[in-house]
Amino acid sequence: DVAFGVAPRNETRVEVEPLGLDELGWVVPEGHPWAIQGRVDAAGMPTQVLILPPIGDGTRTLVDRYLEREKHSIVAHVETVGVGLTLSMVREGVGIGLLGNWALVRPGVQTGLALVSTGKRALRRAWSTSG
Repeated sequence: DVAFGVAPRNETRVEVEPLGLDELGWVVPEGHPWAIQGRVDAAGMPTQVLILPPIGDGTRTLVDRYLEREKHSIVAHVETVGVGLTLSMVREGVGIGLLGNWALVRPGVQTGLALVSTGKRALRRAWSTSG
């Protein structure tokens, strides 16, 4: 069996081979203030509904550490699995999501969404295979 996913931290029970890194960014509608400003407004973070991976997911662990490190307070969030569902929810106005920088790269397709950097300290995710 082989698995592909976010690299686990301090895993000793299985062999883990690194694949590469990606950078997470805030996916927001094109007209969102953060997209217009080109940056996150930390003071406005509590007014946002965040679309996050479920607790226990490797990406969620990274996101929770990022939110704590940046002292972002969140009031409301929705948990979901999958890039497509997250993009649809952002497009429908449910909230904003944190996704890999590759999530909006679809040649010839207008998404109506923008990717905004997480800030000076990039939020990077390590991918791996294990078996």
